[in-house]
Amino acid sequence: MIDRAFLAGASLAWVLGAVACTNGEGNEPNILPELPGGSAGTSSTTGDSATTQNPTLPVTGSGSGSTGSAGGDPTPVTYRFDCVDIQMVGDADGTVIQAQLLENTWGSDIDQLKLNILLEAASRDAEAGEAMLGIRSGVGPEASGLCAQPDTISELIPVSFVEGETRWGPASAVGECSVAASGADGNSYSMELPPDRVVYIYAEDDDTTPFNCTPDAGTPDAVPIRSVTAEVSTDASEGAVWGTLNGCLVEAEAQALCSCLGSCGGTGPDDLQTEGECAGCPVGGTPLAVLLGGVSPSDNCSSIMGEPAYDLRIGFSGAALPHIPTACG
Repeated sequence: MIDRAFLAGASLAWVLGAVACTNGEGNEPNILPELPGGSAGTSSTTGDSATTQNPTLPVTGSGSGSTGSAGGDPTPVTYRFDCVDIQMVGDADGTVIQAQLLENTWGSDIDQLKLNILLEAASRDAEAGEAMLGIRSGVGPEASGLCAQPDTISELIPVSFVEGETRWGPASAVGECSVAASGADGNSYSMELPPDRVVYIYAEDDDTTPFNCTPDAGTPDAVPIRSVTAEVSTDASEGAVWGTLNGCLVEAEAQALCSCLGSCGGTGPDDLQTEGECAGCPVGGTPLAVLLGGVSPSDNCSSIMGEPAYDLRIGFSGAALPHIPTACG
């Protein structure tokens, strides 16, 4: 993992705006550096934050290891991802410089609450082995007051649930957020979505400028991830989660999405480009497919989607919020 002090000096940032494991600071550039051989690699609420308090969970910080209910069924409960490590982007693994730079950038955005990936366990039935989960993005200056960005709220997802089985746990290695585990202290969820089901990931700067934008007004200003598969395990108290997630980003949608890395180049959300592919989007935004540089679509997601697409595989950890975020008003 590249140290974020380097990123602060080199300026970086991007899309999902998501998650490494160390604290980040500083500004970041809008284009990944060119590599030898041609390979290149929020925080203000949009309204009043409407929240539903969860009486089974205490107020916790955003770090892994916070404690929740020590017994019984804590659902509904929402977890915020506080760490993400990139294991694959397109046809490249997590060791390439593009993945390392993105990981550090996304980590800075998560640390600063510019990117808030939320996983809600809405309900479950241990006897039937079933649960209902939701994935959405939060907006707000504090974890304890996040609301849900409306474009990212979709129907709940039926998943499998296993009580008393741990499949993932905390990682000890630098740059990792979760590792495969085996035990009976926690509980586990497994999710598998079809290719036509979209999960939107939204991120915005402190001045509410979205980091991702589509010139098409009918398409959400967020990263569309399809065919998501994920495994999630809780600790014994169900106040923390760890797991792995893989999704597909269609190349055509990456080309149509204009993204900034960490911060856009304009003076605010109304400072928009007037020409080119990203006309109508914030100054500094560039098609995501261009930002991916020399990273190519991967065989797995291209086969699943029936067209060129990138795998995005991450490990993650998260902590329970003291409330259930509802739609930003």
